[in-house]
Amino acid sequence: MDDKKVKILLGKRIKQLRQSFNFTQFVLGEKIDINQRQVAQIESGHSFPSLSTLVKSFVTLSLPPLKEIQLKSTYHL
Repeated sequence: MDDKKVKILLGKRIKQLRQSFNFTQFVLGEKIDINQRQVAQIESGHSFPSLSTLVKSFVTLSLPPLKEIQLKSTYHL
């Protein structure tokens, strides 16, 4: 899987989880120490989060990081 697909899949998953918590991009950004624009860039697949941002996202959204490695099987790509 190439980087572009990974960015898109990861962004979709983060957006889905954020919405399941009824968080706005602004609220999630505050909780993981990035701004709303950075959240939007990640969710749209335009950028990768840093490792620390990714871990903070998983903790904030109550998911163990290893579970998220299954992006490929979750989205069948």
